[in-house]
Amino acid sequence: EKLAGLVMASFLRVIVLSWAFTVAWFTLWMLMLYLTNEMKLKFTDAAAIVNVFAGVSAIGHLGMQFLVDAFIGHFWML
Repeated sequence: EKLAGLVMASFLRVIVLSWAFTVAWFTLWMLMLYLTNEMKLKFTDAAAIVNVFAGVSAIGHLGMQFLVDAFIGHFWML
């Protein structure tokens, strides 16, 4: 019974994270449309902005994890 609860909790966690990932990529797609349609940027310029934003967002977690672990210790604030 306890194992079934753990499996269900893990399954729900995966579903929620998958949904959040999908929403994040949809937001980047909408940013691309905004940059090309409203801001009148070229497609290549808008793609460069979105790619830099996505890359910095992906790498930024490493630096933040180091700072939190160094000054607070073992992600105490999370």
